[in-house]
Amino acid sequence: MLPHRGKLDQPSFSYRWTHPDPGMDHLQKEVAALVEHDTQAGEDPASTFYRVQALARGRRPTDVSSQLPRERMRPPRLSEPWFC
Repeated sequence: MLPHRGKLDQPSFSYRWTHPDPGMDHLQKEVAALVEHDTQAGEDPASTFYRVQALARGRRPTDVSSQLPRERMRPPRLSEPWFC
């Protein structure tokens, strides 16, 4: 990792770095945008998982549908009111 390590960012006490493959940085931005969008839209996390998987495989996330039944019980999230 040393060849890829950038300068020390004192305020965050971490090193900045870039991936040697620029495509990985592009993929990370696409995944982050997809997850943020799906979270705001209230999408089923399982559907988001399959859409992220499609991105990682070089496919369009809109071409993927979850094989899970829509009426299944969804797992609780940390945002559930009873969690706290």
